[in-house]
Amino acid sequence: MGKVLGKHGVGNENSNGTQLFSLCAVHQLNITNTMFQQKNRRKTSWQHPRSGHWHLIDYVIVRLRDVSDVFLTRSFRAPTCWSDHCLIRSDLSIHIPMKHRYARKTLKRLNAKAVRETDIQGILEDKLSEALYTATHPVADTADDERTFIRDSTPRVAAGVLGYKRYVHRDWFDENNLAAIQHVDELHHKHLAWISDKNSVAKKASYKQAQKTTQRELRTIKDAWWANIASEL
Repeated sequence: MGKVLGKHGVGNENSNGTQLFSLCAVHQLNITNTMFQQKNRRKTSWQHPRSGHWHLIDYVIVRLRDVSDVFLTRSFRAPTCWSDHCLIRSDLSIHIPMKHRYARKTLKRLNAKAVRETDIQGILEDKLSEALYTATHPVADTADDERTFIRDSTPRVAAGVLGYKRYVHRDWFDENNLAAIQHVDELHHKHLAWISDKNSVAKKASYKQAQKTTQRELRTIKDAWWANIASEL
């Protein structure tokens, strides 16, 4: 285990820890949380709900050959609200070899929905007639020349009138931002109120109820958003 663990671990080993150490030893991995000398509060990541003791249960694991690229791995406690879990951050020096990538031509699609508008239909019809049937139409010597002219002219005219389709990533939270944020903010305020007075049973009950309400309302908003997407499809 010498290569798997450093000299600055914290806490006792249990059965899950033994399995993790065995896995790391087999695959030549290193648990970087134990490599750096620092205070215990910067090593532990979870507080037991009954005993109140802090334990290390979250790890940053790298290959043995990459240990020298890890500068520091430590835990951070949130400055504005309390949580029994801490963020684990690892400072790394990552060297990524440059690879030559060939640019792939993206196929543009016409905005076909614009044809639903009556005004656009008239404009498109006029433009196509002007391009295909006016006196400026070049005289084609063969059927292939005629076909090539129609093939090139039709998309060009349609693109000028309809434009191209714009792809926008859709997300249920972003499209219901106002309603969702109101529930999340209310939950956050009640959480802060309970943290400031941990002995208050009423504030704790209010926070727990807000958790259930927020989860239920967000699930309802998400289900309604997906149902609307299904209807559109």
